[in-house]
Amino acid sequence: MCLELILPSAEYRDSWEAAQFEFDVEGAFKLQEIGNEWIRESPAVLYASEEQCHFSSKWIPTKTYWLVREKRFLGQVDIRPQLTKELAAFGGQVGYVIRPSARLQGFGKKLLSLALDKAGELGLEKVLVTCDENNMASKKIIVTSGGRLYDKLYDAVREVTILRYWIIL
Repeated sequence: MCLELILPSAEYRDSWEAAQFEFDVEGAFKLQEIGNEWIRESPAVLYASEEQCHFSSKWIPTKTYWLVREKRFLGQVDIRPQLTKELAAFGGQVGYVIRPSARLQGFGKKLLSLALDKAGELGLEKVLVTCDENNMASKKIIVTSGGRLYDKLYDAVREVTILRYWIIL
């Protein structure tokens, strides 16, 4: 029952789509804003090791990995080596999510730990990780992973306070 951090793979399509449905029901997150047509063909095309993600009208280099166990998609992490002004305020360099049915089982902590290892392999010495102030689970994961609170910013669009943490690798 080994956890693996892998590049997105069509092998996990059914599980990924089930996770997307869980997020849709929850109404809080969408794994891929462009829809899931890509997964039917080849997610590696979209999520190649040097691919980029769309972040608020700007394309930035991003590495995307999936946390999987026994053919089951558990979560996703995006590592963005470049820190734009917008990412510095609201997104951070590492963004992760665990599917709702896999929460409260330690997968978030493991996913962030593996992501920090990958960030180090990319040459980063520290990373900015953010979470909503009311997301107690993520706050705990970040602090347990070495996160030091830098500051808080208010996101007027979403009407939430964002906590910004630095983690030294």
